[in-house]
Amino acid sequence: DITVRYTGDPVAAGTYTVFIDVEASANYNAVFNVPVGEFTIEKVDSVVAAAPTPIADLVYDGSALNLINAGTTTDGEMQYSLDGTNYSSAIPTGTDAKTYTVWYKVVGDENHNDTEPASIEVSIAPKSVTVTADNASKTYGEADPTFTYTATGLEGSDTLTGTLSRETGENAGTYAITQG
Repeated sequence: DITVRYTGDPVAAGTYTVFIDVEASANYNAVFNVPVGEFTIEKVDSVVAAAPTPIADLVYDGSALNLINAGTTTDGEMQYSLDGTNYSSAIPTGTDAKTYTVWYKVVGDENHNDTEPASIEVSIAPKSVTVTADNASKTYGEADPTFTYTATGLEGSDTLTGTLSRETGENAGTYAITQG
């Protein structure tokens, strides 16, 4: 009788040595652990089961916002990057109002190859801010007062800079306060 066996677990990608064992009989001596060759199980390509999707309707609010809904795979681990170089399994975030390129790929497990990186674009829209000039007055012949305003919609420590001005004219009347 001849028994064929191999090293390792032949259900995982890798190279395995094949051995034969020959049992003793009346005419032959027993032989064990005779290597007769190798076989290799190659890795297969990973598959992105569901690509990540942009989170819709993101609007700047001063905090770090998740940019995507995670993708899925059964062939390893989904990883993400904002620079196309430094990947991690963490969902990328953005704070500023702008368009971001989110890179993603599968880092394959022991039986699967990594995928090539792909990307999607995600935007955080600017938040609307309302600026209302405060009413002001002066007496004919005096210098203009300092014009002030109230701003609503700013987040955290965000501020506006600049000054206000008014329409040209010195006669008694009403003049619009304008952006300086």
